[in-house]
Amino acid sequence: MPLELWARFVAHGRRARHLSQAELGRRAGVTQQTISKIEAGLVCPPDRLKARLAAALEVPPGDLFPWPPRPPLMAAAIVWPAVRGVARASAPDA
Repeated sequence: MPLELWARFVAHGRRARHLSQAELGRRAGVTQQTISKIEAGLVCPPDRLKARLAAALEVPPGDLFPWPPRPPLMAAAIVWPAVRGVARASAPDA
């Protein structure tokens, strides 16, 4: 997921709760400057900070940072049956 999209999620969540960048930073244990950089899409927060930001905004981490939407193997399990169907139609199974 692009940083710009995460930036929008954080900024929207903060504004929806009427928090300043400084207050969100205080709640998440970082500076206002860090929140500003995240909202500007300049830095990608590490996973621990993502969890703290979600807690500070009182949302599940998956709502704030919904990436990946499912683990890669699960995504492959959804895509591969269709691909296997095409492969079977064009070549017999070994």
